[in-house]
Amino acid sequence: MLRRTKIVATLGPATDSPEMIGKLIEAGLNVVRLNFSHGTHESHRQTIALVRRIAKEMNRTIGILQDLAGPKIRLGDLAQGELEVQNGDTMVLKAGEASDDPGIIPVGYPYLAEDVEKDERILLADGLVEILVKEIKDGLVYCEVIVGGKLSSHKGINLPSSNLRVPSFTGKDKKDLALGLELGVDFVALSFVRHEKDLIQVREILNQVENPPLLIAKIEKPQAVDRLPQILAQVDGAMVARGDLAVEMRLEEVPLIQKRIIRLARKEGKPVITATQMLRSMMENPRPTRAEATDVANAVLDGTDAVMLSDETAVGSFPVESVAMLDRIAHYTEGKMEDMDFEAQDTEVVPATEGSISRAACMLARELRAAAIVAATTSGSSARLVSRFRPKTAVIAITTSEEVQRQLALSWGVVPVLSPNYDNTDQMFEQAKKDALNWGLAKGGDRLVITAGVPVGVPGTTNLVKVMDMID
Repeated sequence: MLRRTKIVATLGPATDSPEMIGKLIEAGLNVVRLNFSHGTHESHRQTIALVRRIAKEMNRTIGILQDLAGPKIRLGDLAQGELEVQNGDTMVLKAGEASDDPGIIPVGYPYLAEDVEKDERILLADGLVEILVKEIKDGLVYCEVIVGGKLSSHKGINLPSSNLRVPSFTGKDKKDLALGLELGVDFVALSFVRHEKDLIQVREILNQVENPPLLIAKIEKPQAVDRLPQILAQVDGAMVARGDLAVEMRLEEVPLIQKRIIRLARKEGKPVITATQMLRSMMENPRPTRAEATDVANAVLDGTDAVMLSDETAVGSFPVESVAMLDRIAHYTEGKMEDMDFEAQDTEVVPATEGSISRAACMLARELRAAAIVAATTSGSSARLVSRFRPKTAVIAITTSEEVQRQLALSWGVVPVLSPNYDNTDQMFEQAKKDALNWGLAKGGDRLVITAGVPVGVPGTTNLVKVMDMID
């Protein structure tokens, strides 16, 4: 059975060799993630070239996602290197990169005293330490420790209630994006998005490129959750970035936020990735915990387009096993799912003609027991609109663009196929039959449901649905 849910995996020291990349692809990898918080431009350049070469040798469609670092705020150099704070202790914070005074904790954010407020919660060391602002005086922020723990230089700091002046798209991000565009990445993920305005500069840069990558908004700030519909309207996809999201918001809120993000992204017909600690224990162990297996299955049941591995494949001891485990869990879960009632799905936000054609194709495929739905697509949009209904029938996307083919590697249930150019619908229908046969998704006597646009090759003109019998 074809696995519908796609797998994204982060490359790192544990997996950036040709042998390991090949093994990850063989285990079920669909999209490679490159974390631009780490590595050099030269190392990323080499990795992208390596992924492209190996994917071509293996005849696999593998997308590449560039994850921009964004404005991560960290502690400066502590005078004592590290310290342990207890509940009830007083901590004093001050903007700066270092402090010689062991009684003052430096924070690498110049507007700290201006942007925080009394009774505001601050989280340190990925949320392990929690403090509460009690007083702000003479550039110093006096806090009470609510949850104690260990701190050391350069640990992360989160200010979930503050409207920080730091931009989501930093100078480093701009340089990294220029490299990504030069090397032809397929997706760009923007970190710490708070408002749809944060996306404007990135979108302007992408619009200058002939075949731009898809823009993915990482939802990891409370402000982004509050403006989710507006943000989704400006991007091509979303990531449920549960790491920082669980630090900045109450832990018990995250599961329902995850479901809401997935639901709204599907409603918009845009791919959504569920990320962070999917199989965290497999960094050290060859098998996941029961809770992790359940977490992955629930993401699949929610209808996420993709599940993502981070440290598990970047630095973990069992990267190939982690990808294989995602593949197993997704396969089994999908096999037990009943066909979703796509007629009940939200459709009012989809452009009328394209949305109606996509919905009609899914209805026809179900009622006629078609072997596959074939979406002839120039931009990838029509295939994604079919995908949003989550049909049981396989979705074959035929496109003449290598960029679109790789971008569709992220979309639920879509088998992206590179097609030769065709001049008319008759040639396109013949190509659809060939691709369905070549991929083993149809045989003689089966039926196909085909969606396309006329005139052929013009983006955004999906206006045709056809039922075709496969002649022996």
